[in-house]
Amino acid sequence: MQSAAGRAEDLGALTQGGDAQWGDPLGTKGQLSDNQTDAYVVDTLGIPFNNQYEPRMRIGAFDFFDDGNSAAVCTWDGDVWIVSGIDDDLQNLQWKRFATGLHEPLGLKIVDGKIYTVGDNQITRFHDLNNDGEADFLENFNNDWDSTEGFHAFCFDLQTDPQGNFYFSMGCPVRAGGAGFERLGRHHGCVLKDFS
Repeated sequence: MQSAAGRAEDLGALTQGGDAQWGDPLGTKGQLSDNQTDAYVVDTLGIPFNNQYEPRMRIGAFDFFDDGNSAAVCTWDGDVWIVSGIDDDLQNLQWKRFATGLHEPLGLKIVDGKIYTVGDNQITRFHDLNNDGEADFLENFNNDWDSTEGFHAFCFDLQTDPQGNFYFSMGCPVRAGGAGFERLGRHHGCVLKDFS
């Protein structure tokens, strides 16, 4: 930005992160599986369905942080939440809204402590610049695939390989009511690999 005097203003203060917007975490309780000795058990995390932000909590994807006691969760309606307190009894789960405004994120992966999501429009990398538990910068990490105006051409299941490449699947644009497909692009119905 340039001032009327012709000198560029110092924008450094605007790159440190803003004030937190989403307040204190929301508390829920989980439920442990009835039989913890089975080869496969499913514990249930309580979800804050009724909260002051009024988003629908339709979970699209999640991944655990390295500590194993917290996870990032994204919702179809465009939020990312951090849930902590995932311990041996699940009685003090804390849900903190981390970001909002995304377009149908249905894949999420944590790499080196950073959250990535994939939505219909891009892979987003999140930056919490001031460590207040909320994203300050949502980076377009990659959007090199074809997209159309078609309805329900979702991108799903963000994964990585040992080399750090990202993979996700892209659905086909279904017509409203499910009667066939809209115009297909070259990437619909594919598993895509990102080399970023």
